[in-house]
Amino acid sequence: MKDPQSNKTIRVYDEGNCFGELSILNETANSYNFITTENSICYILKSEDFFDLLKEQNTNDYLKTKMLLEDNDISLNDLYYISYLGRGRFGNVCLVHNKMSFYAAKAVSRLAAEKQKTGVKNLLNEKKTMLSLDHPFIVKLVKTLKLNNWCFLLEEYISGKNFAEYLESRNNFENIYETKFFSSILFEIISYCNKRKIIHRDIKPSNIMLINNGYLKLIDFGTSRKLKDYSETVIGTPNFIAPEILLGKGYSFPCDYWSIGVCIFYIYFGTLPFGNKAIELFDIYKEIIEKEPDFPFECPNDIKMLINGLLCKKPSLRINNIEKVQELNFFKDFHWEDLKKFKIKPFYIPHKDYRDDLDNLNKINSPFVTFMDNEKFETIQMQTLKISNKNNNKNIVNNSNNGWFEEF
Repeated sequence: MKDPQSNKTIRVYDEGNCFGELSILNETANSYNFITTENSICYILKSEDFFDLLKEQNTNDYLKTKMLLEDNDISLNDLYYISYLGRGRFGNVCLVHNKMSFYAAKAVSRLAAEKQKTGVKNLLNEKKTMLSLDHPFIVKLVKTLKLNNWCFLLEEYISGKNFAEYLESRNNFENIYETKFFSSILFEIISYCNKRKIIHRDIKPSNIMLINNGYLKLIDFGTSRKLKDYSETVIGTPNFIAPEILLGKGYSFPCDYWSIGVCIFYIYFGTLPFGNKAIELFDIYKEIIEKEPDFPFECPNDIKMLINGLLCKKPSLRINNIEKVQELNFFKDFHWEDLKKFKIKPFYIPHKDYRDDLDNLNKINSPFVTFMDNEKFETIQMQTLKISNKNNNKNIVNNSNNGWFEEF
């Protein structure tokens, strides 16, 4: 989808995506240009049938949220700063609002991106990947924005609890229902991505949110990319990285299923299968490459077969698609279609966050642009750059490499 005025691509639709909901609800004509890059089939749903879908509450809630997140007319001047959410190596994240909805604004320093060998490439790749994704269990990228020497990924704000924090806070493990519920969501997420030729390469609890309806959402795509055949880049988080990535002989989509296997092991047993007590990276990697999963206590054969099938050292023999998963006895009688419709009862509901109250939005009217101009808003990477080069200033950029910034 392109803006007819700027001719800028603002969203990429893939198989199974839909558009036009806002036009029906607002009774307005769609003003964007839709261009297909290959022969495509577009199915049309009449407005009366569309409104019939809204009668189902779960579908209604999902579509309403989806439509708010496809408002391409939002500008930086529409946003108001609420609070600081976190700082990463290349970007900081703030909670903002536009008087109608909350958003997470991920600010990335142009200087930090350009100083990194693959910084710009990774940033543009993250943008392109996220604009092509539209799934209820994946965070939605609304649009990209820029200001002076900052780039912004304006994303869906996900209220709830970080999945890693939830798993660490539990006192009880060995719960089959919990394991089945959460793992089924992870399989749906990665199956959706892989079928679109997207490899994630960093599936782990800290990149997942347990949202306020009890389901999961994958929130970080900084390591993802479109994969034509295979990759050789060593990337990922030590305890969750697949052995084929460490061996550097080339890897493909099965590496994501390995990471899910580690997550499932952690969900059920409360410990990691590889490097749980290791301190040195070498020791963690050695266990991943050489050691077989060591089950800390007896467990049902169904879950043992699932984990062993995912943590198989040979990618060609590993469980690597959702069809194989669904055939396992562990998921016997599991209603996968109900999962995507939010009809399966969640295992745990996070407490409501005080920031979820929309009635308080109008009381917070600090312009986000003013906040960005006034704050000492430095990423970890920018601090590193200052230490390595005292002459660096966050307002100094590489003018020879400014084409990407103009297109962002």
